[in-house]
Amino acid sequence: MLSGLFKFFIPQAILTPPRLKEGTILPILGFERQIVFRHDIRRKVTITNQQIIISTPGQDFAKVLEAGLKDHIRQIFQDLCQDLAGRLGTHFNKIAIRDTRSRWGSCSSNGNLSFCWRLIFAPPSVVKYLAAHEVSHLKHMNHSRIFWKAVASLDPDYAIARQWLRHNGQGLLRIKF
Repeated sequence: MLSGLFKFFIPQAILTPPRLKEGTILPILGFERQIVFRHDIRRKVTITNQQIIISTPGQDFAKVLEAGLKDHIRQIFQDLCQDLAGRLGTHFNKIAIRDTRSRWGSCSSNGNLSFCWRLIFAPPSVVKYLAAHEVSHLKHMNHSRIFWKAVASLDPDYAIARQWLRHNGQGLLRIKF
């Protein structure tokens, strides 16, 4: 019944592309977007409904793209966690974005949250689940029954996103530029 929800949506062509090139399709938060290169004085990444526009004065498109995607997912997690922490009646100190291989997110005892930047390639429901999971650790630094109740109060559909991550998460780690 749920098998259709777990269709692997990451295009095979980008899992191990020979190099980043114009026209490559990347899944950003559940939508496929095409890469466009622009030569510009400023280094920046603009994400539209259909495109990822990478602007740079040089040829460092991959480096600019990765930095831009990290900034984008950082802002998404910042906004999401701010909202969810408020709903849970707690707060966090800061958010770090890393390229982790063994954890999608973490919460320190100091109230610092950390997330893998590659979650930008996952559907929004997965990003929301990870935010709810780590924010819930601000109240409960364990995986007890009461912790999972807190997660469910923030994201009632978390189990579907958690399952998606179990089935598809390794594919997110294989995306290279």
